Amino acid sequence: MSHCGALITGRKPNPLGVGHGALDGHAYGAGTGGARRKCTTKVLSSHNPERCRVPPWTGHLQHAIHTSNYTTVGVRFIMSLILALLLALVPVTAAADDSLCRRLGGSDAVWAVVKSFLMKMRKDDADKLGRFWLHRGTDGVAREEQLIVDFVQSATGCGRLYVGRSVADAHRGMGLSAKDWDRTVDLLRATMTEFSVPPGLQTEVVTLVGSTRSSIVECEANRFGCR
Repeated sequence: MSHCGALITGRKPNPLGVGHGALDGHAYGAGTGGARRKCTTKVLSSHNPERCRVPPWTGHLQHAIHTSNYTTVGVRFIMSLILALLLALVPVTAAADDSLCRRLGGSDAVWAVVKSFLMKMRKDDADKLGRFWLHRGTDGVAREEQLIVDFVQSATGCGRLYVGRSVADAHRGMGLSAKDWDRTVDLLRATMTEFSVPPGLQTEVVTLVGSTRSSIVECEANRFGCR
């Protein structure tokens, strides 16, 4: 299956008045004009809002962190936690490395195959699959193509997020027959052959696509269209 990020440009005041450096005996308060200044005071003050407020337990926590026994136990705990997390991630990493997407050449390769495959269907004869793209607007076709790419990349393990309709909803009422389906699979195989996809992987892709057949085909007629 885009990555999201956010730039944090400001912070709401901490209800406890603790800044990022509170654990080492320092806190950060807002200066004039929003500038950040470093404070070393630990005095709770309601008279001077410019002074940093640090809760009374900070000193005790700081003392505990600097106690050798506490530190030793803490380090061992953290190392054990990190090791456990790494071990837990190994199967996930292995599964990602063995994804169908990776074996097909990655998300860009999947995108190229899907794009070429859709072009073949759009250019098919008007009495075959091409009938679905007669008199279609350019923008609608482009959006449809992107949604199909997202769907295939998501299904093959590329880490893509698909946010479109379900397969059943997207094809309901189109009157797709068994012959339409067979024609679609033939064009898909022809496209993968053009991209030198090994036969074994082609079969795997066709099997994956075949899992959607019952949600797409509306009749088993040996003709293009159900009516």
